[in-house]
Amino acid sequence: MERGGGVASRWLIVYHDTATFSDSDGDPWDAPGWGVTVIAQTNGTNILKGGEGYYWWDHDQWFSGDLMGLFQYLAEPGDGKAVVFGKWIDRDQYYERQDQAKQWLNTTTTQIAATATTTKKAGS
Repeated sequence: MERGGGVASRWLIVYHDTATFSDSDGDPWDAPGWGVTVIAQTNGTNILKGGEGYYWWDHDQWFSGDLMGLFQYLAEPGDGKAVVFGKWIDRDQYYERQDQAKQWLNTTTTQIAATATTTKKAGS
């Protein structure tokens, strides 16, 4: 997916059982809907955690909210809405999932920066 300026939105959902689903696996509305622990993304708030629900926004990014936020999100006009729900897990497991998301984010942002540098040099 592209947003303003041609920068691709990259994201990763980490589930309670360490399974993942990312933009490489499909669209936001294809993601499994239950058991989300952390979402990492390259634009917007980089690490989303501790949410009751996570919602795909029309600015190519996830955001988190509570039940009332879900109602507001669903009531707003627009297509392509996606909702996934969080799950509480043991604190140690939670921090492991958060580290998993941070590692993906660091690797992905490094790759994006390297690609941008290579593309800029090629265009010079």
